[in-house]
Amino acid sequence: MVHVQHLLQTLESLPAELQQEVVDFADFLAQRRATGTLSSSGVSKDKLAEQRRQGVGELQGKIWMSDDFNESLEDFKDY
Repeated sequence: MVHVQHLLQTLESLPAELQQEVVDFADFLAQRRATGTLSSSGVSKDKLAEQRRQGVGELQGKIWMSDDFNESLEDFKDY
């Protein structure tokens, strides 16, 4: 309840228009939590996690690096 008391004290110290902004933001957060979305775009947590996993390992076996990758190039041997 310490957080609630602090929030109320802070809210009371704000002008009326800023108090309304705080109320609007609290309503937004409550709605977002109720719908399970992470952002105002409406992307759910599960959908976002699925999007992040897509493409992982997609290029496995398609990319290779030569054994002498770190060796100096012939063009720069004189330097």
